[in-house]
Amino acid sequence: MAACCGPAGRASQSNPKFSMPYVRHAAALANLGRTDEARVVAERLREVEPDLTVSTAIRSARFAQPGKNAELGDALIRAGLPE
Repeated sequence: MAACCGPAGRASQSNPKFSMPYVRHAAALANLGRTDEARVVAERLREVEPDLTVSTAIRSARFAQPGKNAELGDALIRAGLPE
């Protein structure tokens, strides 16, 4: 999971209007127990896409394995994204 933080953070910086890198970055930080940092990224995510919720993020991610959707949702909830 730590390996995801760097690339997701760089992707957010290179295209700050694209929300998916923020989703991945917030989830990775939350899964690492870095909740305060995850919340900061989630706040920035909400600035980029104000109506985004955990449900809409999961639909956008479209993982082939349903368990991954649940993991993403749990991490985004810990990051402070609304359900």
